[in-house]
Amino acid sequence: EPGGVWLIHANAPEAAFALMAHDPADWLGRYRIGYWAWETTVAPPEWARMVRWMDEIWAPSTFVADSIATTLRQANLPELADRLRVMPHPVQVPAGVRARPERFGLTAGVTHALVMFDARSAFARKNPWGAIEAWTRAFPQARSDARLVIKGSELSTDPGARSRLEGLVAARSDMVLIEERLSSAELWDLLASIDLLISLHRSEGFGLVPAEVMALGKPVVMTGWSGVLDFADDQSAALVPARLVNVHDPSGAYYTGQWGEPDLDAAARAISDLIEHPDKARRLGAQG
Repeated sequence: EPGGVWLIHANAPEAAFALMAHDPADWLGRYRIGYWAWETTVAPPEWARMVRWMDEIWAPSTFVADSIATTLRQANLPELADRLRVMPHPVQVPAGVRARPERFGLTAGVTHALVMFDARSAFARKNPWGAIEAWTRAFPQARSDARLVIKGSELSTDPGARSRLEGLVAARSDMVLIEERLSSAELWDLLASIDLLISLHRSEGFGLVPAEVMALGKPVVMTGWSGVLDFADDQSAALVPARLVNVHDPSGAYYTGQWGEPDLDAAARAISDLIEHPDKARRLGAQG
């Protein structure tokens, strides 16, 4: 129709600001699409009213679409669920990606497992604590031939959590924390340089880092719940069982619904198994 299409790649509150920043005459005749993501079983209730102003809502996974649909049902707007579309993120390894372990201080002859997260996505959701605990259960004593690399971004977002993280890393000779800001190309090179990804998230709307690591043919140990199940199964990744629990996020970023608490003993067994059996790890990476 006259006016064209607006694709607003922002969640409901930001999409509302985007519309309010313009004269309605500029957008009422346009076909309006919102691209939204949420990482618990129920999207915030205030999102429901914003669906009325959109012709389509795109979600990166069936998990996110189901979360928004649940919110619409609770708001007595189930008919608006017809506007939901699952539109996965494209994941493609860029040209020129190469392993550069020396660039990131990785030691030759050592198996490196990576945990990578952005603190703005909430420590509680990304759950580096679970990965660290699973590592220590797998290896009660620090090993000289295996190391856990923790790549954190924007850790100053939560100073208390940052201090706790630094203390845990300092207590183990087989853990290292990388806080350096890396370009997109450098992040891909880091992923190409490690041997295993550990993502014991409590929830992912999609799971870009696991998907990117799998695209590189690397093995992944991750929570077997939420958005990652659109592109991973127990033949292509080491999926860790999880039980649903009510959301508890000290940062306040997440406050609705439930998410998955990963089984750390199962995670520890998977980590140990893949590090002790590199051939098995390579096969899993190839399947991914």
